Amino acid sequence: MPTNPMDLDAIRDTLASWLEGRRQVVQEELAATIQMSLERLEPDDTLLARLAEAMPEPGAADAGGEAAIGTALDAMASATSQAECLQRMLDGLALLAPRSAVFIVKQGILNLYAWRGFDSENPKSGTPVMPPPELLDLVMGRTEGLEAPGPGYQALLASLSPLRAPALKVLPLRLKRRTVAVVLADSGTHSGLPHPQLVRALVQCGAAALGNLGTAAPEDRVSVTQQTPEVPPMPVPPPPAPAMPSIPVPPPPPVMPPAMATPSAMTEPIPMALPPLPMPPAPPPVSMAPPVTMPASPMEITNPGLTVGLDPKVRSAAERLARVLTGDIELYFPAKVAQARTTGNLYGLLREELERSRQTFLDRFGAQLETDHGIFKATVVALLCDGDASKLGTIPWK
Repeated sequence: MPTNPMDLDAIRDTLASWLEGRRQVVQEELAATIQMSLERLEPDDTLLARLAEAMPEPGAADAGGEAAIGTALDAMASATSQAECLQRMLDGLALLAPRSAVFIVKQGILNLYAWRGFDSENPKSGTPVMPPPELLDLVMGRTEGLEAPGPGYQALLASLSPLRAPALKVLPLRLKRRTVAVVLADSGTHSGLPHPQLVRALVQCGAAALGNLGTAAPEDRVSVTQQTPEVPPMPVPPPPAPAMPSIPVPPPPPVMPPAMATPSAMTEPIPMALPPLPMPPAPPPVSMAPPVTMPASPMEITNPGLTVGLDPKVRSAAERLARVLTGDIELYFPAKVAQARTTGNLYGLLREELERSRQTFLDRFGAQLETDHGIFKATVVALLCDGDASKLGTIPWK
């Protein structure tokens, strides 16, 4: 065994050179073998049959998307409040996109309202999102949507999940050209959105459905104070009869010409003998209805003794406004509404919001209508308390 360092270096260099040469030979042989195998690789009939079974039929994906959007449209059409309409729109988006969410726009800030497909990430409703410039352009109506994973998408996703999707749609939900919400739909862990245009169509249909819930019917668009409800004509009381009939006064006596009149005739009255007139019997007392003071609004009857049925058109307009006002409360305060449905005392949790909405209702339809029919209170109980009046809590309303 050599011990000289120079001899050892020479042996080491010889071995290294031989190993490098063998490595190159092995790599070349392996590459040639792979190439020859690829050239001989051809699918057999069994593989082709399995691929054919796995391939979807032509038009099957489109049919699934059409069925999903049809189901969502039917659900939104039957919604009775804006909050319910948004939830059903999200249910439809869940059939078209793996993940979706709705952000409510309030005073320039986006607040997370509801979502689908992000449940494992544990997002929290009400999380505020300060819009970056490109998202602010969308809210202000300067752009129609976002499709690239830029700052706007990242700001929305930060409140939902750390996982970015390769394909997305961020669309505005506008009412009367004003953006009231922003809708996010993305592909999650998938490579793309299967129906991006159907997503856009469903969001636009959702805006139309919200507009129908927030706008009066054509026959109710005129101000309530200008309507003339079809109330049966009230009986007009006859004019009051005088206590005694008028007695005809006899004509004055003829005046004598000056030439024929004597001085005494000019100064003394001429006696006239008139037969006594019979006095007619006094008429029976006439039953007079108390006077009715007509209010400024045709629906607000100030006389409590007079009962007039509520016109169907007026009732429809009142119920529509009550649903919109209560729907807004559920839309902007979902956590408190959910707490009230579980523990009760809705009025204690949302006193200011309920009083403000009720005053808006009274300003339009009058306090007497609510006192007589309780439309606003009944709508609050039905939509926000699941029909249980005890969950409303102690209220100062009648």
